[in-house]
Amino acid sequence: MGSVGGVFLSLPKSLTDTLLVVVGCTFFAFSIVAFLMPYRIVAGGPPGIAVLLNHLAGFGPGLVIVVVNAFLMLLGLRSLGLKYLVRTMLAVGLIALLTDGFVYALQDVVITEDRLLNALCGGVVLGAGIGLIFKGGAASGGWAVLTRMVADRAGIKLGQAAVFLDGSVVLTSALVFGDYESALLGGITVFLTGRMIDHILTDPRRVQQVYVFSRMASQLRAMIDAQFGIQGAVIRCDAANTSSDEGLLYLSVDRRHLSTLMKLIKEEAPDATVTVTNAKDVTESRKVD
Repeated sequence: MGSVGGVFLSLPKSLTDTLLVVVGCTFFAFSIVAFLMPYRIVAGGPPGIAVLLNHLAGFGPGLVIVVVNAFLMLLGLRSLGLKYLVRTMLAVGLIALLTDGFVYALQDVVITEDRLLNALCGGVVLGAGIGLIFKGGAASGGWAVLTRMVADRAGIKLGQAAVFLDGSVVLTSALVFGDYESALLGGITVFLTGRMIDHILTDPRRVQQVYVFSRMASQLRAMIDAQFGIQGAVIRCDAANTSSDEGLLYLSVDRRHLSTLMKLIKEEAPDATVTVTNAKDVTESRKVD
């Protein structure tokens, strides 16, 4: 799912964004109707708030959803811009239409009666939908706008912000209804939703950081540059247990090249010590002007 945007790389960006939003809205609506709604799994957001206020004060859930989304969209107008809000309003309308359509189309369809499986599948599909909508430059409603605002201001990932906000709604529902099993299932759904959002929005290349400690660090750098076009950095240092002058070669490598790179290092510097770490959160690498 993380590379789904690459399917449309040859298309104009505006069309690509539109397709991503449409597919995302479809996933979003399907997850609600097929997995979550029939089994009372609260996944947070305005629908969860609507259920709570209906139970506490008797407010109609439809009215609460409209009011909450409208307020949050107006709140995000200044921070996120008119264009983003217009796209979000269109996405909300499409989700509403698709949800009603799925309610009619799936009224006699039961995918599984296992509540745990519904929570798992619902979280994955819902997160995929929200992630695709974000990737297309929109949001799935006012709650998603709030999620983006919290993520931007707190300096955290969108998925982490979603888990925090939706988790608050799920926890409140457990306290109000006393249905702790549904709350636990909702927590699973929220967690998977956040993970899927981050998975889709994270660079699919999954860059790896490679540290090579060897006497041949400089020679390895030249060979790797010639074969892969990767320009690493060499730091001169001493080994802890010897007085020999060795080097630490640092590289950022696409994981697709990692196995070939490791084979080269093993052949040319069999005594080298290699450490590989995940660098999937690296978003940009460039020279400073």
